[in-house]
Amino acid sequence: MKQLFMFLLQNGFDEKAMQEKLDSAPKSYQIAHLVGSYLPYALLILVAYLMYRSAKNSQNPEK
Repeated sequence: MKQLFMFLLQNGFDEKAMQEKLDSAPKSYQIAHLVGSYLPYALLILVAYLMYRSAKNSQNPEK
């Protein structure tokens, strides 16, 4: 696991190479990249909301 994390730190976050690939990609890939970049945040918000709702319902089980 540590090796994978180190690999991503060294190779996965190269902004210059990523921008070059994005600039040379067709428009449909650019849209997919945009959606894929927002997806983790949307999932994080969903998980936080579900945890909030679960905690709220466990405090007031009659509602």
